Amino acid sequence: MRRPALIGDLVAAFVLGLGTFYGILEIRPAPDFLTGLFIAFPGLLFFAAMAAGAAFLGHGWPVRRGGALYCASCGHAVAAEDSRLLPYCGECGKPWRHFGRRVRGRLITHHPRLVIGAALLALAMLGMWARTFATRQLLAQTPDWLLIRQVGVLSWGDLQEEWRELGRRTLSPPADRQLLVTLLNRRARDGSLPSALAVYIQSRANSATLPSDLATRWLAELFDARLITPESVEAGERIPIDIIGRFSAGWTGVADEPQVLLCGVTIDGSEVAQSRWERPVATSLFGLDRAVFAHSQRTEKPGTITIEARGWFFVGQPDQRVTYDALGSPTLPMNVYARPFSFSRTVEVRPALPSTKNGT
Repeated sequence: MRRPALIGDLVAAFVLGLGTFYGILEIRPAPDFLTGLFIAFPGLLFFAAMAAGAAFLGHGWPVRRGGALYCASCGHAVAAEDSRLLPYCGECGKPWRHFGRRVRGRLITHHPRLVIGAALLALAMLGMWARTFATRQLLAQTPDWLLIRQVGVLSWGDLQEEWRELGRRTLSPPADRQLLVTLLNRRARDGSLPSALAVYIQSRANSATLPSDLATRWLAELFDARLITPESVEAGERIPIDIIGRFSAGWTGVADEPQVLLCGVTIDGSEVAQSRWERPVATSLFGLDRAVFAHSQRTEKPGTITIEARGWFFVGQPDQRVTYDALGSPTLPMNVYARPFSFSRTVEVRPALPSTKNGT
């Protein structure tokens, strides 16, 4: 295969590979294949035109065919292989005896292929510019509900114009709620949000403009905890008490960091020593499924004991020391969200088996 044609085919294959990867990225987040294909179609058309243009240019590029000698300057055919009678080209007068003045093969150019290839490349670039311009004009006329629906479907690479358009608008309360629900649904589906979307919903939380039910859902999907104790132990054994923090991948680490405040662990109504934290502790110190609190308690009396734990998850920047109201709940600024958690577990303490000594 001729070298220009080979290069053109390689470039076309590379562009098609990029287009396939782009299509996968666009179609996968869509609710169904046809919707994803409709969204990705302009981009796929752009890559297809670029690949076809590269292939046409490669196959239409000038190449030399044949074994006869020709003048390198004007293409005039040399009369003989080792002609001494004609040291100069009879057509243009350039000397033939210098290196590179004569070449083998007649130069052939496929002008229609070159024209088609150049036209396809120009149309692809023009189409990309026209798409950007038309998108901005169409988005200005697009209703709020359709823009918000696209926020939940499009990848971030194709969503930036829609997001900028939403930022320029003043949404009605129903549309604003629809946007917040869409962002939460997208985070629940994908496990995380693009940075700009995560910063937006975090800023809404910090400014106390999230509706109470959505704020509760937002906190519930950020992190959770559980109390782990054995179901039963023997008298005299130590009872391990662990509070495990589970922090979901939906948290992106933007803005203020979530924090944990443990207000106390009690066993049968008696508070465990050093189980009360007056200062919130950053969750990043614990990581995923790590113990927020770990303690063990020995009991000698058989029976049933009750282990209780209570605390809060914070998002925001609470005061260094937290104050409490008459009901024992923390008093927090308006820009701080607190999600309470409480656990209660019962552990059966069995009588200890009689020990034997010296085999008796």
